[in-house]
Order: sequence, then structure tokens, then C-alpha cells
Amino acid sequence: MSHTIENKTKLLARVRGLRGVFPTYPEHPVDRLRQAGVSLSTNTDAPGSTDLTLRTEYQRMHDVFGWDQAQFKAANLDALAVAFIEDSLRQHLGDLLGSS
Repeated sequence: MSHTIENKTKLLARVRGLRGVFPTYPEHPVDRLRQAGVSLSTNTDAPGSTDLTLRTEYQRMHDVFGWDQAQFKAANLDALAVAFIEDSLRQHLGDLLGSS
């Protein structure tokens, strides 16, 4: 699959509007997006309103899509790159994640 901006945009457009309406977890596009080279992060979407935890999401992504430490690390580094935080904190967290 090509990793051009145009193809990524088309893939995201197909997904947009479908969040939260996947009949089964394996139908969620997160792994296809990752494989297409789309920068993404994992979160619980609605903390406090559900009993979903980040640990549960990670386990599910591991069980369903086969994600391992490398995929989770990459997703966290992607999230860190666009986080609204001071550069010094970004550097510190990147060091903790082993970004170098």
C-alpha cells in the first residue's frame, strides 16, 4: 500500500464518521491505519464515562491485531511528537520511552 499523503487522506476520510460504530473490534481500522503509515495514538476516548482503561485497550490491540512493544512505542512517540507540552518535558518523556 502506498504511503502518500493523498492515500492517507483518503483512508482517513473513509474512517471519519465511523468511530464507535464497528460491529466487532477486529473491524476497527486502527491497524490498517498504522500499516498505511498514519501517525496515531491510542486512548480510551471517554475516560470516566466507561470502565475502559488504556491497559484494556492495549491488551485488546495486542490480542486482536498482534501489536507488540514496538507498535505501542511508535504510537506513543507519535502522540508525544504532537502533544501540547513544553519541549523540555517532550524531551524527558522521549528519553523515558527510548526515542533515541
